Amino acid sequence: PHGKVEPPSKKGAGNSRLDEIVLKATAVDRGDRYQEISELVRDLQQVAVESDIATVVENPGTEKTEPSSDSYIPPPEEVQPWLNDPERKLNQYILSANIGSGGMGSVWKAWDTKLARWVAVKILTPGDDTGVRRFEREAQLAAQLRHPNIAGIYEVNRSNEIHFLVMDYIDGGCIYEHPYSIQDLIRIYVKVCRAVQFAHKHKIIHRDIKPANILVGSDGE
Repeated sequence: PHGKVEPPSKKGAGNSRLDEIVLKATAVDRGDRYQEISELVRDLQQVAVESDIATVVENPGTEKTEPSSDSYIPPPEEVQPWLNDPERKLNQYILSANIGSGGMGSVWKAWDTKLARWVAVKILTPGDDTGVRRFEREAQLAAQLRHPNIAGIYEVNRSNEIHFLVMDYIDGGCIYEHPYSIQDLIRIYVKVCRAVQFAHKHKIIHRDIKPANILVGSDGE
């Protein structure tokens, strides 16, 4: 959980400048918008400096350690009710809780019984072959992106007639679910901009960037 942080002494000026940046980034007229993401990152970093923030981009967190090959990790308690429910099983994944839905399908928090880890499983809403091909194509493109601030894709598969993809599970929730301070928001959006810039360099456009799609882990990343 993130507690409220007292605003810096230059809050008024910082907020005003941040408002200007947001307006420029979302301007309707193309000529009034930022032409390069690097320009947006530069301005956000300048606001960070003016707000007395020591660093905008923090060092990567400690890497997670995998269990030894001879150890057994039992499924978490919240998965137990669904272990023998065929409606909650897709190959080795046990669907624990529905955590989102959209035009193309639903997203579930799921337990990977083979690798003993939480994952997110996106299930495609049943449709025609065109929708399936688009779903698989988008998964293939996303799988090419390896960046610390882009959720990784593990696999795209199907069980019977259900098409799904498996990706990183981000355990912290959406950005709008937390009362972030100005400092925290600047730090987060700089990382978002860098992730988007990385995708653009690989000729991939997200097309649906919004607060609900910006996830922050419990470790703040």
